[in-house]
Amino acid sequence: MSKKTRKILVFDTETAGNFSAPLVYDIGYCITDRNGNPYLERSFLITAVLCNKVDMANAFYGWKVPDYIQDIADGKRQLVSFEYAMNVLMADCETYKVKEIAAYNLPFDLKALMSTERNLYGGGYSYLEEFFQKFVHHDLWTTACENLYKKRYCKWCLDNGQVSEKGNVKTSAEVGHRYFNKDVDFVESHTGLEDVHIEMDIMVRVYKAGRKFDKAPKPMPWRGVQKYRPE
Repeated sequence: MSKKTRKILVFDTETAGNFSAPLVYDIGYCITDRNGNPYLERSFLITAVLCNKVDMANAFYGWKVPDYIQDIADGKRQLVSFEYAMNVLMADCETYKVKEIAAYNLPFDLKALMSTERNLYGGGYSYLEEFFQKFVHHDLWTTACENLYKKRYCKWCLDNGQVSEKGNVKTSAEVGHRYFNKDVDFVESHTGLEDVHIEMDIMVRVYKAGRKFDKAPKPMPWRGVQKYRPE
């Protein structure tokens, strides 16, 4: 199998809880290749978290619960146990012979899955940690910051108000999508599968530019982008 046709699992999570112990209530993923061809997509909502009013009370996007309920009724998403979702994900990776995984801020999404596993099933052995260790890891945030977000990107962000309260150029997937599509009004869905589509687009742009992915995610990659700001 050539590198161009090697299958990649791109996924995104939405979480409740705090940053140190996030709990996944929404996971979306797509199995794709370097050209962005989708082979399989799934969207799972996790019963134990989404249906827990205490957990969802402090979820940043908890106000989306009525939308999720409608999506379930419409058959757009499945409400399942965390164990079921992970078993299907692992089986899909096996079926499509996935070799690589990717996410925008991959360390957080992996931490969220492990944290949810510990919260629901107790500590000790983690079958998820063992499972994900066998893949090549790509952090799309690190890669975008190091390969795509350069001088033109920074100038566009400054010209269009895409800066933080402290004056730093923003580097989220949402802002990256705004830049590449010249759509400053675009608002990210902040739902798993829909956000995966945005992240896949960024991933494909890296490959089309002939860039390489850094296998090791870097902490706070946004800092490196600030050096490209025009004086």
